[in-house]
Amino acid sequence: MPPPVREGSDRGTASTHPIVVALLLDDDDRSPVEWALRNWSGPELDIRHVPTLSALDRMMDRDPPEVVVLAIDDDSDRSPTCAFDELDELVLCHPRLPVVTVSGQPGHAMATEAVWRGAEDHVRRVEARSERLARAVLDAVTRRRRTDSAAPASPSMLEQRRSEDSLRFQADVLATIGEAVAATDTEGRITYLNAAAERLYGWPLAEALGHDGGSIGVGSGLAGAELLDRQLRSGQAWRGQMWLRRRDGSQFFGRVTNTPLFDDEGDVIGMIGVTSDITDRHDAEARLAHEVRHDPLTGLPNRVAITDRISELLAEQHAGGPTVAVAFLDLDRFKIINDGLGHTTGDRVLLAVADRLRATADPGVTVGRFGGD
Repeated sequence: MPPPVREGSDRGTASTHPIVVALLLDDDDRSPVEWALRNWSGPELDIRHVPTLSALDRMMDRDPPEVVVLAIDDDSDRSPTCAFDELDELVLCHPRLPVVTVSGQPGHAMATEAVWRGAEDHVRRVEARSERLARAVLDAVTRRRRTDSAAPASPSMLEQRRSEDSLRFQADVLATIGEAVAATDTEGRITYLNAAAERLYGWPLAEALGHDGGSIGVGSGLAGAELLDRQLRSGQAWRGQMWLRRRDGSQFFGRVTNTPLFDDEGDVIGMIGVTSDITDRHDAEARLAHEVRHDPLTGLPNRVAITDRISELLAEQHAGGPTVAVAFLDLDRFKIINDGLGHTTGDRVLLAVADRLRATADPGVTVGRFGGD
């Protein structure tokens, strides 16, 4: 049974509706917060308990609240980012619903973070049992009502608000996404770079704006304008990997997805490119491919590479090409060196022989280590 209302409270009359407040709290916070909200001296509050965000979504369809009181999980074992997961999801799904957060963390850091992430106000748990929380709830609702009543909410205005919220959300996503995003017009001139693109290419948006993307290494990069022209003409997305360059001249290997931008009439008005720096992976794959076909000690082609090379040359010979010659060399008494002087000395002998063979081989001659000595 809810606690009794104090006598003499300034409650709403029959002509006024109570403010619907949804409490998204754990068991420890629920009782003291509810008591504080039910027994304050201001306008009447209609308290609704909401166990989960899914339940709040269902409530929004039937009888939406005017404000949500949300407990921030300030468990020291969780990262600060995880503590705001519910707030982030709530603001994302219901951007026009005011939220007042509650936590037990002292100081201003938690309050600053909560407001920055979209909360209207933040109240410490020790203050939640006083009128501080109720006034924060009332102020949040008052601000939102004032905003909503500033002009008649016509269907076109509501649609405009939804469009603005959507555009704001898209801008936030582009600004925070880890991949580099760049946009150009049909002439290849830069019209947009997100923060990741600025870091990757070394060009601030203010300086890159209007420059040809290919000339500064952005977009089609070293592939040049021909690739961009082909994409614009085809109106289809292109995915590939290529070497790109930064502002300082250094190069990186990127995975690129270029997608045409269309206007309402279906005409191509530009291109948006998403680039990921995969230089480390590319280098690792190149090293692995080299190791598979080369001897780790001498660096010479190994049995696999030599066999493939002989097959290629024989195929050319059968097709009327030059005659193939294969010479097989063996080091006499190499086992005596290995056993008597050690494997380190044996390795030095192999390296010396490999270096001399490389130095004396004519161009076009493949020198390899077939195995052993």
